[in-house]
Amino acid sequence: MTDKKIVYYFDHDLSKKDTGGVGPTYTGKNLLFLLWWTYSYVAEDNLDIDTSLFEVPEFNDFYNNGLELYRIKNELANYNIRFGYEVNPKDSTKMLIGILPTDEEDYVKGYRNFIADISNPDTRYAIYHRLIKTMDTMLPIEQINVYKSLAKGNKK
Repeated sequence: MTDKKIVYYFDHDLSKKDTGGVGPTYTGKNLLFLLWWTYSYVAEDNLDIDTSLFEVPEFNDFYNNGLELYRIKNELANYNIRFGYEVNPKDSTKMLIGILPTDEEDYVKGYRNFIADISNPDTRYAIYHRLIKTMDTMLPIEQINVYKSLAKGNKK
């Protein structure tokens, strides 16, 4: 096992908040790009997603809709991928979202397993369901924000 660690992160604009009103809009497309970007710098072979997946309606929901950040963190922990996010201490209008220091070998193995699982018809639907932001997966403060915005809309 090597002692090499990888860390990658991207800034996301907090002015464009998701439906819960707490975090930025973070889609499956953003997540897969971050994972692929990190993987492309540590692995020799390029592991892409099978394009036939884009024909699966549930995958398109996962790819295009907002995901719940804390659920991504929990899900990727199952693959030994350390995912993290926090408001940028230097610029409070941005959120840092990325891969925390992770061993390269663990990351490559975890990435391959995650891609295999989101491509496998037996496991992908459960993963999509756990990650897509819905009223069931939102944090309580996000649910309150949604109800407040609905109530505000009904007053008009």
